[in-house]
Amino acid sequence: MAAGPSAHLSGPSSRARRLLSHAIGYGSATYIAAALNAVRGVVLARVLGPDNYGVWSVLTLVLVWSQFADVGLASAVNRQLPVSRAEGDVHGASRAKALGFGLKLGATGIAAIATLVAAALTRNPVYREGLSVVAVLAVLQAIQQFGSVVLLAERRVATAGRLVVTFAVLNFVATLGGAFMAGLRGVWYGLGVALAVTAVLYVRAISVRPSLRMRWPELRSMVVVGMPLAALALISYNLVNVDQLVVAGALGGRELAYYTIALTIGGLLYIAPSSLASIIGPPLIEKWRRGDEGVEDLAWEPVRFLRDSYWLPTVLAMLVVGPAVRWLLPQYQPGIQPALFYLPGAYLLGMNLGASTYLLALGRHWANIPLALASVGVSVCLELLFVRLGMGLSGVALGSTCGYLVYTFSHLTVVRANMGDRIPAASFKAAKMLLPALAWALLMLSGTVLNRTTWLIAIIVFGFAYVWILVVPHSKIYFRLLGVAR
Repeated sequence: MAAGPSAHLSGPSSRARRLLSHAIGYGSATYIAAALNAVRGVVLARVLGPDNYGVWSVLTLVLVWSQFADVGLASAVNRQLPVSRAEGDVHGASRAKALGFGLKLGATGIAAIATLVAAALTRNPVYREGLSVVAVLAVLQAIQQFGSVVLLAERRVATAGRLVVTFAVLNFVATLGGAFMAGLRGVWYGLGVALAVTAVLYVRAISVRPSLRMRWPELRSMVVVGMPLAALALISYNLVNVDQLVVAGALGGRELAYYTIALTIGGLLYIAPSSLASIIGPPLIEKWRRGDEGVEDLAWEPVRFLRDSYWLPTVLAMLVVGPAVRWLLPQYQPGIQPALFYLPGAYLLGMNLGASTYLLALGRHWANIPLALASVGVSVCLELLFVRLGMGLSGVALGSTCGYLVYTFSHLTVVRANMGDRIPAASFKAAKMLLPALAWALLMLSGTVLNRTTWLIAIIVFGFAYVWILVVPHSKIYFRLLGVAR
C-alpha cells in the first residue's frame, strides 16, 4: 500500500538533499559531456556533410545495438549490488561484479565476431571498414558501460561524473582531430582512442577482474533479473530510436542525417531525468530491500517534480532550435520542423523517467516489457501512416510523440498498481498525473503550428504563474528537496 505522509516527507531530509546533490552533480557532468558532444556533432556534420554523416549515424546504431549482446546478464549487477549492500554481503557484491564483467566481455566479444563477419560480407568498402572498426569499439564500449553501472550502483557518483567528462573531452578532441585529418575514417579511429583510454580508467576505478566461474544459483539469479532488463532496455531503446529505422528505410540516409537534429535536442532533454533516475535507483532498491518507509514517495514524487518543472527547458529548446540550426547548420534546416514535433514527446518521456526504477526495485521490471513493446508498435504504425500521408520527417516525429504518450500513461498505471492500487484507481492516478503534462505537450505542439516564437513565450509566462501559484505551495517534494519543514 502507498505510504502516507510522514516525517520522512514533512521535515528536513539530509538523504533527500544528498540525493539532490548527487543528481545535480552527476547531471552537471552529463550536461558538460552533452555540450561537448553537441558541439562535436555540429562540427562533424559540417565537416563530413549529410552523406558521410548519414553513414556515421548508421554505424553508430550498430555500435549502440552491441550493448545488448549480453542479453541483460551483466545488467543484473545494477540491481544485485544495491541488494547486497542492503544485506551487508560484501562477498556477494564482489562476485556479482566479477561475473557481470565476465559475461559482458564474453557476450560483446561474440557480437564483435559477428560484426566482423558482416563486414567481410559487405560489398560497400566504406561500410566494410566501418563495421570492422565498430567490432573493436564495441568491446571497449562494453568496458566503459559496465564500469559506469558499477560506479552508480555503488553510489560513487563523483567518480562516475569525472569519468563521463573525461571521456567526453577525449572523444571531442580525438574525433574532431581525426575528422579534420582523415574525414570519416579519422572519426572512427579517434573514437577508438577515446574509448581505449577511458576503458583503462574504468577498469582501475571498479577494481575487479572479469570471471566466468559461477554456480547454477548465481547464473539463475542473474538470468531472472537480467534477461527482462535486456529485453526492456532493447525495447525502450527502440521506443526512442525506432524512428531512425523508419526514416532510413522509408525516406533514406540523407533524411536520417536531418532527423538527427530532433534526436540530438531530445537527447539533451533526457539527460536530467535520466541522471535523476540513475541516482534514485540504488537507494530505492536498498530501501525496498530493508523494508523502509517512503519507497513509494521516492518513486512517485520525482514524476510530479519533472512534470511541473521540465516543461521550461523543453519550451526553451523549441525556441532555440530553429535559429541555432539556421546559424550553425544551414544545410540541415529540413530537420527543424521534425524537432519541434518531437520535443513535446521528449518532455512526456522525460517525466516518465522519474519512476523508471520503481519496478526494478521490486523485481517486477518484466511487467514493463509488454508496455514498451506495444508503444513501439504504436510509434511505428503511426510513423508509417503519417509518412504515407505526406508528412515526411515531421510525421515520423509526431508518431514518436504519440508513442511516448502511450508508454508514459501505461507505465505510470503499472507503477501505481504495484504500489497497491487497483487497476481503475491506478489508471485514474496515472491520468491525473499525466493530464497537466498532456496539456503542456498540446500547447507546445500548437506553438509549432501557430506563430512559434510569440506562442512559446506566452507559454513560458503562463507556466511560471501556474507553477508558483498552484504547484509549489502544495507540493511536498519542493519542501523536501529544500529541507524546509512545512
